[in-house]
Amino acid sequence: TIQLVNGDNLKSDYTIIATPADVLVPNLPKSNKPWHSVQTLYFDTDDHGFDQPIIGLIAGDDCLSNNFHFLNDVFENHPKVISVSVVAKHDLTKDQLEERVRKELIEQAHIKAGDLIQMMEIKKALPTFDSIQYAMSPTETQLTQNIFLAGDQLSNGSLNAAMLNGKAAAQAVISNIENGIFV
Repeated sequence: TIQLVNGDNLKSDYTIIATPADVLVPNLPKSNKPWHSVQTLYFDTDDHGFDQPIIGLIAGDDCLSNNFHFLNDVFENHPKVISVSVVAKHDLTKDQLEERVRKELIEQAHIKAGDLIQMMEIKKALPTFDSIQYAMSPTETQLTQNIFLAGDQLSNGSLNAAMLNGKAAAQAVISNIENGIFV
């Protein structure tokens, strides 16, 4: 049974948890794993973008900006908006960071940013690892008889790991169902 915050209960034969499970499953030790954060700044722009859904990289040694992409390259009929990711640690204020990112876009990519639309911070963007593995096997995803784990926080911080670990957890559930293992 899964109990929701509002008190409702959901019956589940199998559950796949794709977030850190220590806050959801009683008796699991609390993880103190550090995480990398990312700040994302969205600007209006007159730039037309790349006309294909790709990510531009900022390679300057002293740059805070890491990468950027144009939303209109990804979403049809989207206004011209550029998204810039900052992954480097800094102690700049919001205004200082906005100014620095604008400067880096001009100097490194010859892109002029317009008005700042929004700035967001994701504190737990990617997990930090001492050692990494490519992905988990289906049997490694099983926590209890009916709870399975998925997510990049289990093997390496990447979209690929998130998808591969999700697939492994789904394969483990399917294997249990095919073998007649029901809870």
